[in-house]
Amino acid sequence: YSCSYDFEHGALDFGYGSTSSGHVAVPLGVDDLPTEAITIEAWVRMNMMGPEWSGMISAAQDDSSNEFGFTILQRSNDAGEFRWSFGLSTAGGSDADGDGDMTYLQDDRSTHPVNEWHHVASIYDGTTMQMLIDGVVTATDATSQSGAIRYPHSTYLNRVDQIHGGWFTIGAYNDANEYYPMDGLLDELRLWNIARPAADIGSTNCNDPCAYGGSTGCVAGLMHFWRFDENHGAAVADMVEGGVAGQLIGEV
Repeated sequence: YSCSYDFEHGALDFGYGSTSSGHVAVPLGVDDLPTEAITIEAWVRMNMMGPEWSGMISAAQDDSSNEFGFTILQRSNDAGEFRWSFGLSTAGGSDADGDGDMTYLQDDRSTHPVNEWHHVASIYDGTTMQMLIDGVVTATDATSQSGAIRYPHSTYLNRVDQIHGGWFTIGAYNDANEYYPMDGLLDELRLWNIARPAADIGSTNCNDPCAYGGSTGCVAGLMHFWRFDENHGAAVADMVEGGVAGQLIGEV
């Protein structure tokens, strides 16, 4: 299950060197991110599932009771099996003391094959969270979160910037006291400020949402799009006009 046109151009390998470090840091602020509705999607090929908390993307804080932002990472279930999980904290979460409340929605596939490409996506429309694998909805939560996404405070974001080279992180879960990189390959990461219909994701995950070779003509609602087609240097281009390039950190 793959998109041959894109994998011929390139992908990022987060398992090439030591899995103790390596990610893409993108200097995004809260104003550069979705406010309520959000869709995150990418192609992923894992060398192994796990370990716990290893992330594909994170713009989050989960420090004890402080839980803000969003992330896609791996969590284990009661049987010890690792699952992709969509973490989200919103204004409508059950948060009596104002320190945020993160819901981790796990996909419920029976098997999680490695060493092959799969499309992983998460959607939130202001009331309902969904996880999709290869265009199929694998989990839904319509009760835990609602309203605008709650991001960490600016003083916290500055702390993370000084530790691991960026709060918005691709290829790892990264907050002020935790860092868990993934072991695998990642391609075609797209971040939208709309809740894309699940049927559309399944039918367009092999399509290019921007005109190839340029940054204009992107589909409405696409905020950021990293193709990962670079074959030299440390910069990772954001294909959306006015987008923000990422920086390779560590062994990627």
